[in-house]
Amino acid sequence: MSMSMDEVRRAQLGLGYYDASYDPSVWTPDPTLATLAPNTRVQNSAAATITLTGTNFATDAVVVVDGVVAGGTRVSATSMTLSYAPGPIGSGSRAFKVRNVSVNEDSNVVNLTVTAT
Repeated sequence: MSMSMDEVRRAQLGLGYYDASYDPSVWTPDPTLATLAPNTRVQNSAAATITLTGTNFATDAVVVVDGVVAGGTRVSATSMTLSYAPGPIGSGSRAFKVRNVSVNEDSNVVNLTVTAT
């Protein structure tokens, strides 16, 4: 299966996922992550709901924290929530991103800051 010029251009610009095994008439834009709220947590604090805001969150989207799938609930194509407790690992930052599972697309990373107790 060959790609049209439009599909080639979109792939070059990183505007979507293309794989020859998929129907080329179906195009899925990459998810983007803009904000986390709250964006700061205290080490060892109890779990709190983190709201992730962005675009193009698919119905099968999950939240990935430091490379590990953490789950989450898709509220809409622009919002997800996750119950998250920083644990005793230490202060610093945790890398959050959204993954659209069915097409294996990841958003950019937005960091959550964890402060010492």
